[in-house]
Amino acid sequence: MRRVAFKVEKTMRRNRNWAALVAAIGLVASSGCGEGSPPSVSSSSEKVNVKGTVTLNGKPLTSGLVMFDAANINRRDAPAAKLEIGKDGSYSGSTLIGENAVTVSGPAIGTGQLSMNRKEVVLKAGDNVLDVSLP
Repeated sequence: MRRVAFKVEKTMRRNRNWAALVAAIGLVASSGCGEGSPPSVSSSSEKVNVKGTVTLNGKPLTSGLVMFDAANINRRDAPAAKLEIGKDGSYSGSTLIGENAVTVSGPAIGTGQLSMNRKEVVLKAGDNVLDVSLP
């Protein structure tokens, strides 16, 4: 009888350990590590100033456009700001605060470089300086 009681107790202890392990795994899995949750995105319509210089292979780009696309899930219809690049490579204008996808277009930029020509930036309140260097 004593031997049967020992086996039952050992089995119960093992089952409790498994239950604790399963509960711990469930707790960790449900809390996540932030990778599956979407990033916070701005819904603000506040405008900010942005300026900078665009270079291509280390030299100022003399024409083209710098486009700031502030559209996201919270502001789907946000218009893109298209800022003209001057002869000295500089640009300036305004766009919406927060997340913006920045791309540069112009005659000197080939269409094969489009994936390397996109940069995600977060613009803060006030004046922002963003220099763009294209390879």
